[in-house]
Amino acid sequence: MDGSLIEMFCSSVQGRVVGRVIGPVRWLSPVLSIPVGGRDRGEHMVAILASPGPFCYLADQDPLQGTPASARFPQMAGALVTGVTRLPNQRILRLEVETAGEITETLWLDLLLFGSAGRAELARGDGGVLQAVGWRLSAKSVGAASVEFTGTEFYLISTGRLGRVAPSSVDVPDAAHRLGPFRNAVEACRQAGPQILEEAHRVMIRNRSRPLTRRLSAQRQLLAKLESELVLAANHDRVRREAETLAAYQSQIKQGAKTIELPDVYDPQSMLTIGLDPALPIRVQIAKRFKRATKLVRSEPHLRRRIGEVRQKIDGLDATLADIDSADNFASAMGELNRQLAGLSGGRHAAPIPAGKTTRPVAVGRAGAYRRIELDEVWFVLVGRSNRENDDLTFHHASPTDLWLHAQHVSGSHVILKSRGNPGSPPVEILERAASVAAHFSKARHSSLVPVIYTQRKYVRKPRGARPGQVVCQREKMVVVPPELPAEIP
Repeated sequence: MDGSLIEMFCSSVQGRVVGRVIGPVRWLSPVLSIPVGGRDRGEHMVAILASPGPFCYLADQDPLQGTPASARFPQMAGALVTGVTRLPNQRILRLEVETAGEITETLWLDLLLFGSAGRAELARGDGGVLQAVGWRLSAKSVGAASVEFTGTEFYLISTGRLGRVAPSSVDVPDAAHRLGPFRNAVEACRQAGPQILEEAHRVMIRNRSRPLTRRLSAQRQLLAKLESELVLAANHDRVRREAETLAAYQSQIKQGAKTIELPDVYDPQSMLTIGLDPALPIRVQIAKRFKRATKLVRSEPHLRRRIGEVRQKIDGLDATLADIDSADNFASAMGELNRQLAGLSGGRHAAPIPAGKTTRPVAVGRAGAYRRIELDEVWFVLVGRSNRENDDLTFHHASPTDLWLHAQHVSGSHVILKSRGNPGSPPVEILERAASVAAHFSKARHSSLVPVIYTQRKYVRKPRGARPGQVVCQREKMVVVPPELPAEIP
């Protein structure tokens, strides 16, 4: 805020605020609202302490009404304003007050209105700072010389952002911002202030909504990746056809070939050009193609389901951001934004706690407390957190009929699916949630889809001399799932 404008503002505002009582001061970064005249009447001295400010003006209403603003400077509540001054040659507005009560004390609130980010400091007469809000500044800037406009019209002109308007006796039509003419600095600041506040509101909402916009961007990237993987999965017929063609003509294929052209077993009139790995035997390449084709067939429905879920999340985030943008006022926008952020942070990593319980129970084994994650009110999983704890969980805590899960072909935690009572076999959605937990606590957690094997614990054994956490299993089945915690799975 220009030093000359601060000087003029202090002179004009004296008769409006001196001798009046300060109400509860509220702060919602970067806006500070100081009621002058009590709790429900009078005006509000509003300080915007960041871009597009810093700036100060008098408002008829509290700009933070209806927002989750917090109380600041409690010593000022009920205090009497005794003066409003600008510190000599500095862009600092000082509000002097006397506290109420049997013992009065002189305090001053300094509004540091220079640079790109201002600060408010409440101090005693001896200079000791009681409380501050805003940004820590290294030095107090020297302002421009004061300019007197007594009895004449002036304009507020800025060649940059609106918060840097300065008084000018000359109209500058091509200035970036031009307000006026005015005869009173209070009215000049009252006209510029709401425009600066409106821009500050947009900045506040944009900054506050970054977790939502980042999540939306991540979901869009995930959708693009899933759609590309679906294209590959839909090509499973081609992979199987290549495998069957190679199997039919494998005796004619020379070891070490990089490509080969063979008649299509489904259409001998056409030829297939197949890329080969010269380092692997043909029989191994055939087996790998058959296995890949099977995985692609299995993954296709999961990919389609997952794509639908991600699209729903994207639509929901788009609608939420649209609702925030179209809110009637700043308080409504912040209220909706805070509700969305509360849901986002509250459900991202924490598994739901069963009804009637205040804390999540912990299963304790020989190696300590296992990680426990609730899947619903009946089913939960126990997760090992080290190789030794994996062994202890699998062979000393799990029942023979509990399901044992592990990400296929990668290191990861042992996961045991358990239930309260005896509800029988787990539903498909519970099995997939448990598999997603196993995928999440594995080295494949950054993949979009992970194959997870599962079998009853009685079919898992530890070979003689095996390292901690190393096991072999039989009768396993496989499911392909995204690596997520249950809170991420509808």
